[in-house]
Amino acid sequence: MNIRGWFGYNGSIPDSLTNNTLDKLLELYYTALTQYFSAPETTNINQMIQHLRDTNLNTDRKRFLEWMIETGASQLKDIAATELPYHDQIIAKLEYDYYILGEEMDFDYPEDVRSTLIGIACQLPEYFKGCIETCSTLSITYHDNSSESEWLSDVSLTDILESNDIYDREYLDYEKQEIIYTVSNSEGANQISSLFFVT
Repeated sequence: MNIRGWFGYNGSIPDSLTNNTLDKLLELYYTALTQYFSAPETTNINQMIQHLRDTNLNTDRKRFLEWMIETGASQLKDIAATELPYHDQIIAKLEYDYYILGEEMDFDYPEDVRSTLIGIACQLPEYFKGCIETCSTLSITYHDNSSESEWLSDVSLTDILESNDIYDREYLDYEKQEIIYTVSNSEGANQISSLFFVT
């Protein structure tokens, strides 16, 4: 099953550690959500909601379903549609939420499961926004032995941290918040470049 598709996003997302960690959390979220409602297997969240509308739910489940209809489903779709940059804090947050939700999967306290599901859906979009804005706050300098080269102007922190081919990261200096790397342009010429970032 395409887990992001189940939550309403049918586009493509690059394969990366951060995106895969989010996928893992969404898969557990799906499992917890369907178990909480005792819902049958469905092709997407809207189909599940439609099924539950025709089901005799208790008061707590009805209220949660109403929240899902009014707010939750759209927030979860936005989460599923998010292409995440590499960011240690995002990965740590996703792994923490996965751990907390996983600890509640025995359903001894269904209200705790419900609270965690609502918290994940409400908190992650703002958390992602803050971290992505941080990753975008970059000041890039580059040079070669002759003159400045404009072809490198679109490089991002994600490119440097995640690329396995064109970028060769020399070292990452957290104290100076600087990445020193080499990169080869289309003509094969190497350049030594530095990228300053804000954390």
